[in-house]
Amino acid sequence: MAKRTAKSKLRERLAKSKVRNETREKKAQAPAGGSLPAGIDNGIAKLTRVDFDEIASGDYKGEQRFYSHGTCVFPKKFTDKDGNTHNLVGSLVQIGTVTLADTSRDGNVTTFEENFAKAENRMKLLGIPTEDIDDDTFEQDVIDYVKEEELFFKFRTWKPTDSDRVIVTLVGSCDPPEEMDDDDGVDEEEDDVIASDDEQEEEEDNDSEEEQEEPEKNLPSLDPKDIKALGRKGDKGDEDAQTQLADIAEGLNVEIEELESWKDVAQAIIDGPGKDDDEEEDDDEEEEEELVPEKGDVVEYNKIECTVVAVFSRKKTVNLKSVEDGKKFMGIPWGKVKSLDS
Repeated sequence: MAKRTAKSKLRERLAKSKVRNETREKKAQAPAGGSLPAGIDNGIAKLTRVDFDEIASGDYKGEQRFYSHGTCVFPKKFTDKDGNTHNLVGSLVQIGTVTLADTSRDGNVTTFEENFAKAENRMKLLGIPTEDIDDDTFEQDVIDYVKEEELFFKFRTWKPTDSDRVIVTLVGSCDPPEEMDDDDGVDEEEDDVIASDDEQEEEEDNDSEEEQEEPEKNLPSLDPKDIKALGRKGDKGDEDAQTQLADIAEGLNVEIEELESWKDVAQAIIDGPGKDDDEEEDDDEEEEEELVPEKGDVVEYNKIECTVVAVFSRKKTVNLKSVEDGKKFMGIPWGKVKSLDS
């Protein structure tokens, strides 16, 4: 390369700021949404990460933000308006970020309360039941819920007339597409990908049908994933899913009359069959022994020593993790949990 003899303004600035000490070895970060083409109308992604990380630079350095992204599972291919075909499975779907602080733009102030309301609404659209999460453990419970549950959301993409940037818009939570296979190429280990702080302000601006006649002889799939999917459909008013869950519960002698939601019915089916003729007596004993658990407590469930990892006060349920092997138990009623001292 030929040497420049003229005085370099950039060289002087670099020498003064020492910025290249930070940027020289920094890994390149692609813009959010850059991996997706515009024009996708009914895309479905699997939610793979949420975070409450700290902003590293800029006007809001040191403040927290809510970040979320998923990976595309549908459609597998998409042809844009120029006739180019894109393979979408596994593509990153970034929703953008919300700064959890008072923010100001063009002289207009948005309060922390308004920003948090926006963030929590986004969590609900992603399928996270924030109404059941306590304030004291909000961040970790949200992160744990996403790790423990398979959540899917709909999205669309578009491009403003005055920009080349592709915008991703969150539509709401949904069930996984029926044609989705386990080997569709979704990488659940891509959690290291995250939007850069420099993109933050721009992102915020854009912002089977056949009935089972004899369920006890011909039960639908008992795979936990399939049962959970039926629970989600049931809570959204899908009568076929509700019928299937009721049939499965009846075939397994699982009592569901006292359960509050179809998701709870699904979890009861996964947990195991109902009790025998001594059920009423056992119920009385459980009511007497019911305790109010707290996160971090070590308790007993089905003779297994477990740690309480999440408490849902409104539904009076907990999520547990086996001390011995790390196995997780979701949505367990307080009445089925015993103190180790009892």
